[in-house]
Amino acid sequence: MPFNIQESDFRTSAAHLGQMAAPLLPEVAFVGRSNVGKSSLLNFLFRRKNLVKVSNTPGRTRLINIFDVRVQNQEAESSESRDFVWVDLPGYGYAKMSKKLKHEISDMLAEYLGARQGLYAVCQLFDLRHQPTAEDREVFQTLSMRGFQVIIVATKADKLALSKRKPARIKLAKALGVEMRQVVLTSSEADIGRQDLLAKIWKACVAD
Repeated sequence: MPFNIQESDFRTSAAHLGQMAAPLLPEVAFVGRSNVGKSSLLNFLFRRKNLVKVSNTPGRTRLINIFDVRVQNQEAESSESRDFVWVDLPGYGYAKMSKKLKHEISDMLAEYLGARQGLYAVCQLFDLRHQPTAEDREVFQTLSMRGFQVIIVATKADKLALSKRKPARIKLAKALGVEMRQVVLTSSEADIGRQDLLAKIWKACVAD
């Protein structure tokens, strides 16, 4: 396989941007609704079961969780490796959250995404089975307007029959106003899309 994660380690958690160290490496942020499968996707990419805690209850990620990651590109002539920082952001949109917590998470996301230096790309996650919510579209539009490279990740592809995945992918792309090829299908359960997503992350962070 062309892309391989050689190392992945949890560094620290932060409650706000001021608690984060100055960026010395390219950062990639992961953002999405609380029940979109973000923790499962990260563990899938890391090939580690429990590096990111997976909860049965949505909305448990309430801090900015920071990981040190070394990615190897075996497509390169001499098998190049690069170090990155991956940032797991709190999930938004969980209906059972208190208004106070929703505001706190909204403020945290706005602060990080609005002011963080060294942020090369944002992976925004969408459940392939459902159309984007108004909040999903608002986040996507905000990221796009700010000039971020947004990698659209459709999770839980295994929950749809194979014949229904392409139509759902087209529908998601249309809802966001992008081409279908910009949507990466993934499934942590069925091992779908890992290489495609790692390739897009690499391309977003490493100049040719």
